[in-house]
Amino acid sequence: MRPALRWTIIGIVTLAAILIPFVLFEDRMNAWSEGLTRPNLPPAAIAGAVVLLLVLDVLLPIPSSIVSTAAGAGLGFLAGCAASTAGLTGGSLLGYALGRRFGLPLIRRTVGERDLQHLSERFHRGAAWALVALRPVPVLAEASGLFAGVTAVPLPLYIAVTTLSNAGISAVYCWAGASASGRGSFLLAFAASIALPGAAMVLSRLLARRK
Repeated sequence: MRPALRWTIIGIVTLAAILIPFVLFEDRMNAWSEGLTRPNLPPAAIAGAVVLLLVLDVLLPIPSSIVSTAAGAGLGFLAGCAASTAGLTGGSLLGYALGRRFGLPLIRRTVGERDLQHLSERFHRGAAWALVALRPVPVLAEASGLFAGVTAVPLPLYIAVTTLSNAGISAVYCWAGASASGRGSFLLAFAASIALPGAAMVLSRLLARRK
């Protein structure tokens, strides 16, 4: 089997493993998440639920945008942003660890050490930009964390990039929740969480070309 076909199959299987639970359990997970982050609950309970739900997002079809927005509504902007960032970062680290521990041996047997090393070197050259751009995108955010673990992206770089990106994502969602101005704010926050990392990536690349 050609290496390109092997990687295509691996990508399809990975995305299917993330998407199928969304199709099967989305409504149940949405109801569960909303119940655990109700504004009338004690702040400590909301904060704990936010962190737990966002950490488990890499394994379960948790609606992270809804949870982060609820964090802002129930805890206020600063506390909600802190809880959301902690949860998203914990989920990022869990995805990296799962990719490193379980994905790497499987992929190494599937594509071979040489092809894995070649792809790892190519991914590392643009890893920071890819991780920033994909963090706000459902499904691809989880897949990028797993892939970063498989390709052994340096852990300090991974932590720095994903934490900063998670903080930005949390800020826009928590702002929408804290402002409590309805659906329009939520949609604006969702658009901003996708557009801002992409704009930062494009600007950084333009600046790098001028040097």
